Amino acid sequence: GDATKFLQDVLNKEAAGTEKDKMVINETKCNVITFNFSSKNTKPQNLLLNGNQIKTVEKITLLGVIITSDLKWKENTDEICKQVSRKLFILVLLKRFGIKVEKLITIWKVLLRSKAEYAAPLWHSGLTVSESGKLESLQKSALGIILGVTYINFIKHYRVKDKVIPYEEALVLLKLPTLSALRETLTCKFAEDTFNNKRHKGFFEEKKTTRYNTRSKQPIKVPICKTSRYNNSAIPYMSRLL
Repeated sequence: GDATKFLQDVLNKEAAGTEKDKMVINETKCNVITFNFSSKNTKPQNLLLNGNQIKTVEKITLLGVIITSDLKWKENTDEICKQVSRKLFILVLLKRFGIKVEKLITIWKVLLRSKAEYAAPLWHSGLTVSESGKLESLQKSALGIILGVTYINFIKHYRVKDKVIPYEEALVLLKLPTLSALRETLTCKFAEDTFNNKRHKGFFEEKKTTRYNTRSKQPIKVPICKTSRYNNSAIPYMSRLL
């Protein structure tokens, strides 16, 4: 209906604009993904680019992040876990070669953990408890390889400096944050950097008053969220952090 016509007009203008700039959009590499949470709305049908129909999909990979039409992060989380798990063997090999614990932990942080936090400000707030737990298990597995594991009352313990201790205590001794705490820190920093950037501060709505005490009042207006999905999405979450 109207949505299809509106989007088709946009595509036509886009195609004409890129042609003018001597750039050609390859319609075979373009996809349509619809975000629709209302039973009243109908999906746009048969959108054309350069006279060819664009394929409709339920998920896309955008700059390395998997986005699904339900706006949940399960598939993205699963892909991160798969990629990092595949590369844990690096720690096994290096440990066999006699690399010390401190260097193995540095390798975990630089080579592997960095993959588990890629684009975290976008999806951190939308994770389920289960998804957060899956990501945390990556670090538990890595430390298990690096430190060695002992089970006490069916609970995994790690050998750190001649002590056999549970995960949380091991992190304290090793001065490592949980992945969840690390993502929170990254999200907070990203929010601050974005707000302080003149180009991007429009992501957030400032309160109208220009005078405020940052210790007692929040300079950012938190969006009114009618659904938990929106409440847990990136911008409202970062607005609350700010």
